[in-house]
Amino acid sequence: MSFQSNHSGRWAGGGADSIEKILKEIGIEIARSPLTIKYLPDENEIKHWYEYGRDFANKLYSPI
Repeated sequence: MSFQSNHSGRWAGGGADSIEKILKEIGIEIARSPLTIKYLPDENEIKHWYEYGRDFANKLYSPI
């Protein structure tokens, strides 16, 4: 496992996906794929984030 250290200090959008890949490689089960957003969310994106959070919480608290 290695980490990229050649960043330019600008948003590239791949951080969440990179972290998910590393977690899967070490055997951690992922409850939901990452959800990312740039800039300010509009009303539809806020609703989508709310549903994402609700689904994520349900997966955390559901019986095994």
